[in-house]
Order: sequence, then C-alpha cells, then structure tokens
Amino acid sequence: MDRLTRERIRRTFRLNPFARKAMATLLNNVVGFGITGSPVKSPKFLKAWNAWCKVCDWDGVEDFYALQRLIVRTWLLDGEVFVVKRLDTASLDVNPLRLQVLSVDQLNASKAGDNIRHGVEYEAGRPVAYHFRKALEDLDTFDPNASERVEARFVKHLFMREEPGQWRGRSHFEPIMDALDGVDDYLEAEGVRKRMESCFVGFVAQGIDGEEFTAGNVQPGTATMSDGEQARIESFYPGMINYGRPGEKMEFGEPKAAGGFSDFLRWGGIRIAAGAGVTYEGVTGDLSNVNFSSYRAGANEYKLSIGAFQWLALIPRVLVWVWEAFCEVGLGTGRHGNRFPEMKWTPPPFQTISRLEDAKADLLEMQIGVANRREKVNERGQDFETHLQEAADDLKAQQNLHLAFKGDPFTPAQINGAADPNIGA
Repeated sequence: MDRLTRERIRRTFRLNPFARKAMATLLNNVVGFGITGSPVKSPKFLKAWNAWCKVCDWDGVEDFYALQRLIVRTWLLDGEVFVVKRLDTASLDVNPLRLQVLSVDQLNASKAGDNIRHGVEYEAGRPVAYHFRKALEDLDTFDPNASERVEARFVKHLFMREEPGQWRGRSHFEPIMDALDGVDDYLEAEGVRKRMESCFVGFVAQGIDGEEFTAGNVQPGTATMSDGEQARIESFYPGMINYGRPGEKMEFGEPKAAGGFSDFLRWGGIRIAAGAGVTYEGVTGDLSNVNFSSYRAGANEYKLSIGAFQWLALIPRVLVWVWEAFCEVGLGTGRHGNRFPEMKWTPPPFQTISRLEDAKADLLEMQIGVANRREKVNERGQDFETHLQEAADDLKAQQNLHLAFKGDPFTPAQINGAADPNIGA
C-alpha cells in the first residue's frame, strides 16, 4: 500500500466521526484497558512484571497497556506496525527490556539493493534486517535519510497475512473508504440544502416608471459602487430583502428535499460496519432498529471475531513474544533464574447485556460440569489465582472485624464463637 493511500486513510480517521467511532469500538473490545499477564503461581515474577509494565516504553510515554492500544491502532490503520526490542542500560532496579513502536513510514525506502526492497533486507526470501529512519520529519538535528540497520530477530513485524508469501500488510479499513466518503458527501450536500432553505430572501421588483437609482437615492438593503451604480449582490443572508432595478425581475429557485435520507444513512452505516468488522450499532450508536434478542445475537458474532483476533494474532504474535524477551533479558542480566513460569494472558471482559441471566447461565453450566470456576473468572478478565487470594484476604479481614454478609461461608454468630440461632430453625 503506497504512502498516499495511507495518508488518506489516516486523515479520514482523524476527521470522520463514523471512522473514529469504528476505530474506538474495535480498540475498546480488542484491548480495552489492556490484556493483562499474570505469571502462574509466581508472586516474584508477577511483581517484576508489573514493575516493568510501567516503564517498558522506549520513548518514555506509555505503559505496557497503552502500548498495546497504540500497536493495535497502528496495525489496523496502516496494515502493519513494527515493535523493536531495545535495552535501557541505565535501568538498575527494573528489567532493562524496552519496546519501541515504529510506523511503516519509518522504513527507509531510499535503501535499495539486490536484496533490499523498501527498507527491508531479505535473504532466501525472508526478512533478515530492517532499515529504519531515525526521524520521521526533517528536523535540524536529524538527517532524514539517516537510518539504522536492525536485525530481524530484534523486530516484530506485525501485519495480517491473507495470502501465502505475503510479507507486507494493507489497512484493515481500506475497503470502507469509499463508503465513508459517500456518507460524508451525502451529509454535506444535505447540510448545504438546509442552509439554502434558511436563506429566505425577498425580492422587490419595481415597474418601468419607478424612480431610477442614483448615488443619492439608494433604496434600503442595496449597495453602490464608486460610480454610483448599484453593486451586484451575489450572496445572501437569512431574512434579507433586495430591491432590484426598475423593470428587472428575478425568479428564485426553491431547493427541494430529496427523499430517503434515513434509509441512505442506515445502509451506509451497515456498509461501513460490515467492512470495518464491527456491528452497525457500534459504528453509529443507533439502537432504534434492534430488540434485545437481535442485539445479543449480533454481539455474540462480534465477540467471536474479536476473540479470533486476540488469540490468533495479538496474543501469540505480540504478547508471547514480549514475555519471552522479558525472560531472556532477565536471564542475561542475572535478574531471574533459568526457569520461567507460564504466563497467563487475560483479555478484557465483554460487558454483559443481562447480568442476571448470564449469572444464572454460568451457575447452571458449573453445576452440570461443563464449565469450572477458573474458566468463568478468566472470562471476566480476571486472573484466577489473584481472584482466589483476594477472596481469602477478604474473608480473613471480615473475620477479624466480626463481619459477615449473605453468601459468606460463616455467620456473625459463628465468628463470635456462639451457636447460630438460624441453624436448624
């Protein structure tokens, strides 16, 4: 995909409201507040990981969860994004691994040769190195053509492979650009028509025998030029009254409304939603044409597509790669031993539409043995071990304060060492 096409897409997603809403919907569901990682049964690694997540950005701007959002946004918008492993040698207390997110425009396209194409160096048909420009803009302190060669083992090149042998990506939103422009043009045309309707103008036509206009005899609402002639009026404002020359007459066209405005916007929204991979309601916020059942059915299909992107692309290709690099750097710098725990990744939970009905379904599935508590806790975006520890801490704190609530495995009387008067009643 050429740079002009990317710039067109980026501009659209900066300025077009439907485009921005589609992007926000995807990011909120794919990343949300961040896909969290928890080393299994390893409080020591969990503490080290959480400390690293706060300082992992090479640029020093984002934390790990905000970087996830930046990576996915750039990935969807440009079709590809690069994540580079760096080392912060000044880091003493935290794992020195750092992540730098680079856009496709930072590939030095001027680098060319027998085995270099558009800044990517190939060997046996596979990328072995990338040539990145040190600056996107021609700043006084940077040479825009200066670049550094980074070996492919330090770079994660992310794109959606749709064909065998594909090594570059295309924007996820490329198929909806015409639809976005069409809806935008239609809304602009309708807005112009409405403004023309609001400019009601009255024209007073005078007869042949009417008094001629002179420099000293000008009717209200007209203007004159330096030679005394009446100036031509070529623009209108609402409520103005114009006096014409004697004998002149004007017919003013009245703009007519074109039918089907709502239908056009609805089908335009459906077309945009289908191409962007989100629901119509997610793009427009319009819930007027759905009922509870149809909304839930559409949400279920949408959850499948989001889950596929998370578990087939984002988690295995980005997050697992980051965890392996974290362990590798920790081992090389002597911060960790040579045994690393398994990392449990937990995507953000989908907001339930009916909490009561979903809770009843979860309870029934656990009772008949087709689901377990760990699975249900993970579906809510929580780490199971952390959840259990927090539950135990809560129960202990309640016992220390002699508190009990409905659903607890004990009563206030049992905490105080007395018999529960409700037992056996």
